[in-house]
Amino acid sequence: MRTLFIGFSALLISLPLWAQEPTPEAAAPPPPPVTAAAGTETLLDQQVADNEKVWLPVAGSSQLAFYLNETSGKAHGGVILLPKTGQHPATKGSDINAFRIALSDNHWHTLALNSSEADKEQALAFITAGVNYLNQQGVYNIAILGEGTGAAYALHYAASISNVNRPRGQFAPIRAVVMINAENKLAGDDAKTLEQFTQIRMPILDAYSNSDYQKQRLADQRKRAARKKMNRLYQQIRLPQASGVQQNEDNRITKRIRGWLDKNVAGFMIDR
Repeated sequence: MRTLFIGFSALLISLPLWAQEPTPEAAAPPPPPVTAAAGTETLLDQQVADNEKVWLPVAGSSQLAFYLNETSGKAHGGVILLPKTGQHPATKGSDINAFRIALSDNHWHTLALNSSEADKEQALAFITAGVNYLNQQGVYNIAILGEGTGAAYALHYAASISNVNRPRGQFAPIRAVVMINAENKLAGDDAKTLEQFTQIRMPILDAYSNSDYQKQRLADQRKRAARKKMNRLYQQIRLPQASGVQQNEDNRITKRIRGWLDKNVAGFMIDR
C-alpha cells in the first residue's frame, strides 16, 4: 500500500505542473505595407533629400512628389515627370530621375510625381495637383514628360483639357507633352490611348528607343494614328544611346529632350 500511495502522490504533484505548461501563442500578424499615400514614406522615398519632397493634396489624401528648382538662374518653365509602372521617380539610373536632375540644371523646374502605382483616374488627379503646385510656385509655362504608362497618362491628361472652354487670353494648364517609350494601352481602361491624338492641340514629342523591337512596333502604331488623325503638332524621334560623357545625369537622351523643350515650349523667360 505504501508503494501505491507514493505513486499516487507523485501523480497528484505532477498534474498541476502539466496543467500550467504554456500553450504556444499565435503568430503576430505581419505589419501593413508602408506606402507613399496619406503622408507615409517608403524606403525609396526616404533616400531622397527632405528638401526635395512635397506633399500634394490628391482626392482627400496627401501624395508625395519630388520638386527641384532650376539652378541656372534663368527659368524656361516647369516639367511634370511621370514614371513608368513600378519605377520610383527618384531611382538613380532611371530615365525619369535623369530628367529630374538634368532639366533642373538647365532652365527647367521639375516635379516628379510618385505615381508609378496609380491607375488612370488617380494619375490625372495627381497631374492636376502637380500643375496647381507649380502655379503656386509662379510657374505657368508647363510641359508633361512621361515614360511608359506615365506617357499614356500624360496623353490622356492633355486630351482631357483640350476641349475645355476658357476665357479669351487664358492658356491651357500645360503647353506640351513628351512621351518616352509610351504604352499604347492601359490595363482596364476602355478609352483607347491612340484615339487621344484627335483631341490634343499642343506640341507632342514621341521619343522611342530603336534598340527594342517592341518599342519600335508601338512607336509605328502611334505614328500611323497621329497621321490618320491629322495631328500636325506631333513629332516622333528615335532616342540616341545614353552612353557618353555624363555630368549630373545629363546624357545624350536628356540633351535631346531638353533641346526640344527649349525650342517648342520655352515661350517666355522668367527671371529669378
